[in-house]
Amino acid sequence: MLIGLLHYHLRGGGVTRVIESTVTMLKEHGHDVIVVCGEKTESECIDQLITHDALRYDVTPDNDQLRSIADDLEKETKRRFGRVPDLWHFHNHSLGKNTTAPLLVSHWAKKQTPVLLQIHDFAEDGRASNYQFLTRNMGKEQPIPLYPQAPHIHYATLTRRDQRILSDAGFQDDLLHILPNPVSLGHGTDQDDNARSLFPECETLILYPVRGIRRKNIGEFLLHSIIASPDTHFAMTLGPKNPKQQAYYQKWVAFARMNNLPVTFEAGHQQEYSFPSVVQAADLLMTSSITEGFGLTFLEAWLADRPIGGRDLPEITGDFKEKGIVLSHLYSTLPVPLDWLPKKKFEDKVENALKQMYHQYGREYRKEYLQQFLDAALQNENVDFGRLDEELQRIVLDKLLTDSGAGNILTPCQLQKNIPDTDTTMHNKKLVKRYYSPDAFYERLINIYEMMIDAPPGPVSYANPELVMDQFLKPDRFYLLKSE
Repeated sequence: MLIGLLHYHLRGGGVTRVIESTVTMLKEHGHDVIVVCGEKTESECIDQLITHDALRYDVTPDNDQLRSIADDLEKETKRRFGRVPDLWHFHNHSLGKNTTAPLLVSHWAKKQTPVLLQIHDFAEDGRASNYQFLTRNMGKEQPIPLYPQAPHIHYATLTRRDQRILSDAGFQDDLLHILPNPVSLGHGTDQDDNARSLFPECETLILYPVRGIRRKNIGEFLLHSIIASPDTHFAMTLGPKNPKQQAYYQKWVAFARMNNLPVTFEAGHQQEYSFPSVVQAADLLMTSSITEGFGLTFLEAWLADRPIGGRDLPEITGDFKEKGIVLSHLYSTLPVPLDWLPKKKFEDKVENALKQMYHQYGREYRKEYLQQFLDAALQNENVDFGRLDEELQRIVLDKLLTDSGAGNILTPCQLQKNIPDTDTTMHNKKLVKRYYSPDAFYERLINIYEMMIDAPPGPVSYANPELVMDQFLKPDRFYLLKSE
């Protein structure tokens, strides 16, 4: 089988890791693979690469250019392999990074070429500027031709939640598949690595292995550093690359330094120790993220023989729990007293952000949306800390820093007081290896490929992206940290 994999780029990140794993597994099983993206890569596992400027960000080809792009890709693949791909496999075609991807999908769909559309992230989910780009540049056809439906066009989602969102939006259920990411931690560069030397001496080291963007809820990470037991140190691995995200991040870095919090930022940027070595140095991994596409952090920790603590995301972790992975020690909300905050300011912030979100997506705001949000975010005169923005979160942190008894009323009070035992860690590790290994990923993927190739092609229609948007634009799902 010859597979064509397409994405905008192959820079470091979750999608790139999935593409590299896909290429490796397919080649190990004797398949040919060609990767197409908008820029060159130094990835060692990708030896057949086509770069085309049309796959870069913000490109909007017209119809003539689109046909030329498709012809270029097919001709180059045929030159190298003697044939065109049996199917094309797109990653995040609908994210709104350019219009080349969705228009190419539509072009090949109409030519009855099998196409798998793997969705990691949604433009409809807190990425209003991406969605605006699509609606401005994909022509006047309504609904915009973003989600083709045909027997030879299949969709792969990372979670059951995302599959349900597409199903509820009218996508054909027999064309929807759940394809969880492969999970493997990799190997350290030296078994004698002592990455613990990167950090001050402490009894407990808690690591948040993420890039510090807004939705990772850095304020909650710092909250735990304030209320933790003495002789506990916290570390985060990476800073953001996006300039907008950098502005928020640097304010948190400055806050932590000003208050002498026991925190190390960007522990993963150093060159001396590998990422697995840094993970091995920690006693506990944590997460405070308010939203995830897949939830890799909930699985990787166990492979490193380390437990994970922190915020649960039941929509995401429900898939893991169904497999028997124990995550009952996580919390789904971190309530703080509403009277610690300027309530009117909080409600005004929420209402203004909701109005902005609905406006950005071309929807009408209704007054009752604020109450729907408050009903979800508030409970017994408490508000979930994760629902606050950075300014309001800093008010809470200042309260904890100046009132030594304030932290005692928070539940959970300290992450390290609720750590799973070794038996639970080994149990979870076994299940992660069974259900989320690269081999398990390959078996799921090849079954989808074979189903697609065996399916007779048919006429193309389009699902309405407005119905996908309906699933996300719900006030009870809203978080200030996701607003643009």
